[in-house]
Amino acid sequence: MIARVAIAALLVATVASAPADTRRPAPCTGCVLEAARASRALVVVLHGDDSGAAEIAADWRAAAAAAHVALFAPQCPRDLGCDGSWWKWALSDHHDAAWLDRQIEAVRASLGIERVYVAGFSGGATYLSAWAPARARDYPAVALVSGGALLSDAGSAAGSAAGSDGCPVAAQSALLMIGSEDDMLDHYVRPWAQRFGRCANTTTAWRILDKLGHHEMHRALADKRAGEVIEWLLEAEPPPDIIDAPIAWSDARAKLTLAYRRAHSDPDASDLTITPRAIVLHYTDGNSASSTISYFDQLEIEPERAALRRAGAVNVSSHFVVDRDGTIYQLQPPTRFARHAIGMNHLAIGIENVGDGHQWPLTDAQVAADAKLIRVLAKQYPITHLLGHSEIEHFRDNPYYVERDPNYRNSKPDPGDDFMASVRAAVRDLHLAGIGD
Repeated sequence: MIARVAIAALLVATVASAPADTRRPAPCTGCVLEAARASRALVVVLHGDDSGAAEIAADWRAAAAAAHVALFAPQCPRDLGCDGSWWKWALSDHHDAAWLDRQIEAVRASLGIERVYVAGFSGGATYLSAWAPARARDYPAVALVSGGALLSDAGSAAGSAAGSDGCPVAAQSALLMIGSEDDMLDHYVRPWAQRFGRCANTTTAWRILDKLGHHEMHRALADKRAGEVIEWLLEAEPPPDIIDAPIAWSDARAKLTLAYRRAHSDPDASDLTITPRAIVLHYTDGNSASSTISYFDQLEIEPERAALRRAGAVNVSSHFVVDRDGTIYQLQPPTRFARHAIGMNHLAIGIENVGDGHQWPLTDAQVAADAKLIRVLAKQYPITHLLGHSEIEHFRDNPYYVERDPNYRNSKPDPGDDFMASVRAAVRDLHLAGIGD
C-alpha cells in the first residue's frame, strides 16, 4: 500500500454547515465526512474532550475546502465504550486498537484517495501522541494541537508497536501548536516532546501562541494560525532517500551522447544540458537493480539491438532506477540528456523500475517511491507531463515530442497501464498532464 503521511489542515472563519454537495456517507456512527469533487487528499481530524465530530468538523470545514481536501472527523465510538474522550477510551478495557485504522482505510478507499493526513485537537491530540508513533511508516508527520501526553498505558492500548519507550517505528516529525497559557503545555506536552525528541530520527516543531489558553484555541485556528499549520504540514513529508550510483561517464560517452542529441532532436546543441519538462516511467524487464546499472555502464549499445544501434552508438540509460523494495538510485543528473525514450530525451527525466509485467510485476513499494521521487522532481523543475514509456507512441502530435528521423520509432509495453494509474493517483494533486492533455 502506498505510503501515506500524517498532516492536518485548519483554517476557519465561521462555524457553518457543510454544503449539501460535499456531504458523504461516513463509515461510522456520528462521524462526519465531507468531500468535494476531485479532492486531492484526505484530512482526518480527531475531536477533543470538549467537542464531538460535528463540532471539530465545523472548525476545520473552511480549511479543507480552501485546500481542496476531503475532511473526515471520526466520532470516538460510543458503541465500543467511548464516553467522548479518545485518550480515556485508549486506557479502557473496551478500546479497539485497530478501529481508527479501519475507518480511515474505508474512507480512503471509498473516495479513491491515496494521500491521507491526520491530526488531533486536545484529547484527540493526546490519543494521537500514543497512536501515531506505531504508524510512522504511514504517517511520518503528525500535528498535535493543544494536546499530547506521556501515556505509556495508552501507547500499548492504542496498538503501539514502538516498544516500551514509545519511540516511532520509523522517522517521524511532530508539529505542536499550543497556547502559552494552556495548562497542558508544561504538565503534559513538554514532557511528551522531550521523550519524543530523544528518539532516533525524530524532529519537533513548536508553535506556542502568546497569551492563549486551552479553550481559546478554536478561535485562534479560525485566524491566521491555521494557515501556518497547513503550510508546515504540507511540507512535512520527508523526501525519499536517494542513493547516488553514477553510471560510468567519460569524454567518449559525452561525445557519443551529444552526437545522438544532434542527430535526433537538437542539431545545434553544444552540450548535454536539458530543462526537464516531463517524466517518463519505464520498467527494466529484469529483476536486478545492480544488473540494470551495470548494463547502463556500457559505453555503446550492443550490436544485437541493430535498430537502436543504427540510430546512434551511445548506450541507453536513465536518470533513476527504482528497485523492487522502493530503493531509489540516481544514475546521473536530471538535467543531463539521456537516451531512454525516443522523441522525449531532450526534455524528459527517465525513471526505470526493476521488474516487468509478468514474471516480476512492479510493486506497491515502487508506486510509492516513484510518487515521492516525482514530487521532489516537480518541485525542482518545471515538470508538466507524466508519461509511461508505452504512451509515447500516442504522444507524437504533442509539441514536446521531437524526433528528426521519421522512421525512428518503437512500441513499448512498459511500465503498464495499472502501474501508471496507481502512480498518477498518488500524485493527482500535482495536476501533471498525460497523453490526452
